[in-house]
Amino acid sequence: MKRFQVPARKGGNPLKYPRKPFSGNEKEKAYLLGLRAGDIYAQQRTPNTVEVTTATTHPAMIDLFYDIFDKYGHCGIYPRKSNMGYE
Repeated sequence: MKRFQVPARKGGNPLKYPRKPFSGNEKEKAYLLGLRAGDIYAQQRTPNTVEVTTATTHPAMIDLFYDIFDKYGHCGIYPRKSNMGYE
């Protein structure tokens, strides 16, 4: 690129969804570790990305998941609709 004077792109590969680092709060850390031991699955996708999933159909667990993880990054529901009958 330098030889042919081709300018490099700036900014690298932008993230689709912004992410924030863990707060470092010890109480929240203990809570997250408890969830990890029972109800959620976490795996490191890249050096800076941890993907956390759960398999639930209960709206209370979905709300809890969003309350905990939405402040750190994108949360999504797949499939988007369930007809399990929870109120």
